Amino acid sequence: MLFRGRGTPLHLEQFLVPGTPTLHVFVLTYEDATLIGLTAPHLLLDVQGAAALCRAWTAALNGNLDSIPASPRNYDPFASIMASQAVPSAPLWSWGGWYFPSLFSKAYWHILFYFRKRREGPESARWMWIPHKWLAERKAECMSELKARGSTEFVGSNDVLAATYWKVPTYFLRVDFL
Repeated sequence: MLFRGRGTPLHLEQFLVPGTPTLHVFVLTYEDATLIGLTAPHLLLDVQGAAALCRAWTAALNGNLDSIPASPRNYDPFASIMASQAVPSAPLWSWGGWYFPSLFSKAYWHILFYFRKRREGPESARWMWIPHKWLAERKAECMSELKARGSTEFVGSNDVLAATYWKVPTYFLRVDFL
C-alpha cells in the first residue's frame, strides 16, 4: 500500500484496541518526491479537521507557527446550515440505484477485495514504548515554556505523545538536517 503502513488499522474495531495510536502518519521518500499518508478514524478528524491539521503542519515546517489560528471555544460548524432553508430530499428509489448495487457490482467488489487481501498479506503490529519518566519530563518542559510565555494553557500527556509522533516522521525535514 502506497500511503499506509502495514500496521495501520483499517476498521474502527482495530482503532479501539487499547494502545493503538489514533493518528497514523506514513512517510514514503523517493529521490524526487515525498508521499505522506495520514490515517485517522472519522471520530478524530473530518475533512475540515484534516485540512486544518495539514495547514498547521505546513506552517510549522515553514517556521510560521504564529500564523496558525487558535480554535474558537464556541465554534458551531452547523450554524450556517441551520440558518438556511431545508430542501426536501428526493425519495430513495429515485437516486439512480446508488444505494442498491447490482449483483454483478457486489461480486466484482468482493473479488477485488479478496485479491487485495491476498496481495497485502497479514498485518503486523509495531509497538512504540515511551517511558513514563521521559513523558513527565517533556510535559514539565512544555508547561514551563508556556508559563514563561505567560500562557495559562495546559499540556496533557496526549499532547506530548502527539508531538512526538509528529516529530519522528518529519525529523529529516529540519533545516539543519539538510
